[in-house]
Amino acid sequence: MKPHKNEYSYSLFSRNTLINGKIKSDFDSIRFEGKMKGEIISCKKIVTAASAEIIGNLKGKSIVHNGLLEGTIKSEELYLKENSITNGEVVSKVISIENAIFNGDLIISTKK
Repeated sequence: MKPHKNEYSYSLFSRNTLINGKIKSDFDSIRFEGKMKGEIISCKKIVTAASAEIIGNLKGKSIVHNGLLEGTIKSEELYLKENSITNGEVVSKVISIENAIFNGDLIISTKK
C-alpha cells in the first residue's frame, strides 16, 4: 500500500466512537475523539481531543494529548495540553506540559 501524497492526512475517529482493540496507521496521522480500551499506533502524529477517554497505550512520533488517558505513552515528542489528564507511564525524547494533570512515571529517552 502506497502512502498518501498529502503529508497531513488524518484518520478521524469521532466522539461517538467506542473501540475495544487496536488502531494502527502506517501512513496517516490519527485524531481520536471517542472512547477506547486498547492501543493507538501511528508512525506520524496522534491527536486526542478533550472528549477522548482512553484506557490503554499511545505510540507515535508526535503526540498531542488533550483528553483522559490511563496507560502508557511512547513518543519522540509529547504535548500534554491544558486540562488533559494522564495517569501512567510516559517515555519521550521531548515533553511539554501545559497546565495538565500528570500522575505516573516520566522517562526522558534519547533512544529511538
